[in-house]
Amino acid sequence: MSSFFETFSPDEHETTSYDVLPAGDYSVICTAMEEKATKAGTGSYIAATFQVIDGAHQGRMVWANFNVNNANPKAEEIGRRELADLCRAVGVTPRSSDELLNIPLTIKIAIDKDDPERNRIKAYRPGGKAAPKNSIDQLGGTGPHNVALDAAPSTPVATSGAPVAAPAPVPQQVAKKSPWKK
Repeated sequence: MSSFFETFSPDEHETTSYDVLPAGDYSVICTAMEEKATKAGTGSYIAATFQVIDGAHQGRMVWANFNVNNANPKAEEIGRRELADLCRAVGVTPRSSDELLNIPLTIKIAIDKDDPERNRIKAYRPGGKAAPKNSIDQLGGTGPHNVALDAAPSTPVATSGAPVAAPAPVPQQVAKKSPWKK
């Protein structure tokens, strides 16, 4: 039996880059969301992964954390507000994280002022280009990420009033007229 390494040459493959992305606007899809406990164990946050879906940086990943349950009320309020911005950008009032996956949107990225080796998402906006089918297929579809986003029912996560969309990926969803466009 022949070994894979008999024909493999590292020189035939591009180098993987983990450099920070230049500041600017990027078309992305959210590919994963997971609720995790904080280090202190006193709260939780939603860890989200975004994939750039077009341009020179297509395929690159960007991450964001949303504090949704935190001992610090200001941190929790900021995290919930940023998560609500994401929900409004994709036009979904979710009951699970699956509903936020694989819907194109535009994010504004900056270089973190405290750590220039990291990107920070500064804004979430509607729009973005449709994700190439292979970018979703390579990640195995939506995956088993089913996180309830409204841990405190008395504090709504998003109040956009947008109808709840069917779970993505569905190319027809991208073609629908967005509720915020007239």
